[in-house]
Amino acid sequence: TRGYPFDFAALKFGWRFDLGTTTGQQLPIRYKDDVYDRLWYTYSALPNSVWPINTSSVIDIQNNNDSYQIPSEVLRTAVQTSSAYHSLSYPNLNLTVEIYVCFHFAKIAKLTQGKKREFIINVNGGSYISEPITLDYLKPLSICLNQIFERQFSFVINATTGSDLPPILNAFELYNVIPQFDLHKPTNSRDAVAAIMDIKQTLRISREDWQADPCLPIEQTWSGLTCNSSDHTPMIISLNLSSSQLTGEIPISLSNLTALLYLDLSYNQLTGNIPQFLAQLPNLKTLNLSGNKFDGSVPEALIQKSRDGSLILSQRRVRVVEKEKEVVEKGLSTPVLEEGQAASPVVSVEEITPRSKKHQTGDKGKEKVGASVWADAGTALARAYEVVTP
Repeated sequence: TRGYPFDFAALKFGWRFDLGTTTGQQLPIRYKDDVYDRLWYTYSALPNSVWPINTSSVIDIQNNNDSYQIPSEVLRTAVQTSSAYHSLSYPNLNLTVEIYVCFHFAKIAKLTQGKKREFIINVNGGSYISEPITLDYLKPLSICLNQIFERQFSFVINATTGSDLPPILNAFELYNVIPQFDLHKPTNSRDAVAAIMDIKQTLRISREDWQADPCLPIEQTWSGLTCNSSDHTPMIISLNLSSSQLTGEIPISLSNLTALLYLDLSYNQLTGNIPQFLAQLPNLKTLNLSGNKFDGSVPEALIQKSRDGSLILSQRRVRVVEKEKEVVEKGLSTPVLEEGQAASPVVSVEEITPRSKKHQTGDKGKEKVGASVWADAGTALARAYEVVTP
């Protein structure tokens, strides 16, 4: 509701009327005539005492510091009564919803010297009465009433006793009011929204639906995100960016997603050290960092969380090297103490060779372990799959 002052709730479009059009236009005026793509419909239910007027002159909507930006095509037409003794009125409307109203004016006819056009808006028989209103030639004036009307709605526009000319009206809007209890607040908090925006920029995430609020509307939550609502305040609780072709280091802004329960950054090409702040995310229960190119070891705080059962941690680095034209893969399953050595109860895959090598066997009664390796010719990344046979 840009430009529409309202302190009570949110607004939903109800009716938007363009007055004074006589061309029999059936389609509404909208973008590109209206920069906000509002739809303006012709209102023709006028009494005989009301006359349409129009102009071909240019309405000054650009240099008027006017945030409403009512289209010139709407403001070039208007209605007025046959004399200053008659009122412009909108018949009583019985409501099942609450209403918010805006009136839009522009003086499109030059007045004879010494003549004056001045009028007052009266809504619902006096529940709102405006100050006397005068207009400047070809300059728009919008008046939105920062209050709610319920059960019934009507208005009358009367010329003041000092006015020589009748009242005029170019357009008006009626909006349905969405009560506070029907609304979801924006994603909590500003830090979280700023964090996800920084993650998008830093990791160069290009997804068409990653626009505006990440959690709202509910049916348009960003892909890869799960949001939870408590007291109508959405929180980002899950972020899945697996296999998203991400490069670079994990951005520190991720530390502001404090409601995260699940984080999956697996099978990208992330580099650098695994940051300590991941262990400080207070609600994180599952962390998957497998299939990246991190340096160094897993932070001790993450290892400790995995040991005490407060975090499910997956971190398997994959390296492909050439040794006598044979691919050798080392996969590290965390929590990791040193390369090639894992803390119990997670089993480390020490070395797996291609299926073309003869399976290694142990003593009688022990398992036979083999594997097949898929190595993409253009990359240094391979995935290992352990095969266990009786």
